Amino acid sequence: MVTLLEVENLKTQFFTSAGTVRAVDGITYTVDEGEKQSAILTAEGSRQAEILTAEGDQQAAVLRAEGFSSALERIYGVAQNIDSNTLSLQYFDTLKALGSSPSTKFIFPMEFTNLLNPFIKMASDRSNSDDS
Repeated sequence: MVTLLEVENLKTQFFTSAGTVRAVDGITYTVDEGEKQSAILTAEGSRQAEILTAEGDQQAAVLRAEGFSSALERIYGVAQNIDSNTLSLQYFDTLKALGSSPSTKFIFPMEFTNLLNPFIKMASDRSNSDDS
C-alpha cells in the first residue's frame, strides 16, 4: 500500500474561557490509501467530542453557580423574617452544643452580648412583674 500521510507527535489545543482544552496530545499515525477517509472522520469526531465536553463543563459550572445563587436568595428571604428572639434562641442552641463539647475554652465575639439583650430584657421584665 501507498502511504498518503504520516503524522508524528500531533498536539492540538483550544483556548476557551473555561481554560485550555487539549483535543489531541501526542498522536502519531500514518494514513494509507484506504484509511484516508476513516482517519479524517475519526479526527473530526475527536475534535467535536472535546469541544462538546468543554461546552458541557462550562454549562455545568454555570448551573452550579445559579443553584448556589438561588439557595442564597432563599436563605436571605427566610432570614429577613427572623426576629431577634428567634435569632437569640438559635444562638442559645449553638451555645448548648458548644457546652456539650469536650473543649474547655471558648472565644465569643464582642457582638455576642448584644444578642443576649432580648433575653436579659425578658428576664428583667419577668422579674419586675414577679416583684409587683
